[in-house]
Amino acid sequence: MNFKNYLNRITGNNNIYTRTGMMGMTLKELLEREKELGYQYRNIGIPEDEDLELSPDVERKIDANGKQGWFSRLVQSQEPKPTGFAVNMPKIQQSPVTSNKKQLQPDKVKKESMSQMTKGEQFLDSAIRNPVTKSVLPMASKMYTDGIDHLSEAKLNPNAKIIENINSLGNITKQYLYNYGVKAGEKGVLYNSNSDFSKKLASSPELKKFINDNKDSLLNKNIKVWDFKFDGITPNSLDRYFAVQHMKLISPYIDKDNIFHGRFIDNSDFVKRNPQTLIEKIKAIPNNFGYGLQEKGLYKNYYTVFDLLIDLNNK
Repeated sequence: MNFKNYLNRITGNNNIYTRTGMMGMTLKELLEREKELGYQYRNIGIPEDEDLELSPDVERKIDANGKQGWFSRLVQSQEPKPTGFAVNMPKIQQSPVTSNKKQLQPDKVKKESMSQMTKGEQFLDSAIRNPVTKSVLPMASKMYTDGIDHLSEAKLNPNAKIIENINSLGNITKQYLYNYGVKAGEKGVLYNSNSDFSKKLASSPELKKFINDNKDSLLNKNIKVWDFKFDGITPNSLDRYFAVQHMKLISPYIDKDNIFHGRFIDNSDFVKRNPQTLIEKIKAIPNNFGYGLQEKGLYKNYYTVFDLLIDLNNK
């Protein structure tokens, strides 16, 4: 990614925010920077600190708030920094910086779909799909968007494949998906082991514990299926929780080279929950929100398959 001469047209500054930096912000700070972060996301994405440490096009220095941050190197003449009225004028979206990666396009949700949502649903939809959430909780945000926008995020992902015919996944995976409630003719998404989503699931403490506790059985290929529940505390675990919550691990095993193989499967068919306590009601919000959109025909169910490949020699 080319970060040279990046200038945020919303603020006129050359700050570059990383995912780690954003996770360290308060909710108030994130909301205050929503337009600024959205512009950056559309043009150069939200990089990791490691990406910037390897780039000659950025420098690290103290920002106006006394915090250490990343800044683009402005080595060519730039347009004057907008001031006064110009700052508040409607901004024309700039063309994304050229890179080898596919550029993410803005979500396209039909106006008639939005009109069928309640005010509360519109608020949650915006909260889930905005660039800030997409950067901090990418798996949850993008998988939700796929349900309401015809798998648009998966179509842009080079490590994801749209499954039109479930038979292409093989008989074992197909049967487990049918047992999971997937209907014939339903579309799905297969994420290969190099995808960010598969890697996020592979690094989960729940899967690590499962492997440690069942190593002998995995070496002997004695486990056919295992139910998983993901809990959320850190940003990564929250992302898993809001994206999938419950999944099934099928056909896991460890080969002779100490490589773990397996597939996580999930079905996005929401079932309404009737929580009783305050904590239960809060935790049920994502599920019941999805259920409401599903019942209105605004969310189209699809299944997901995540290939897992973990070299246990490096653990």
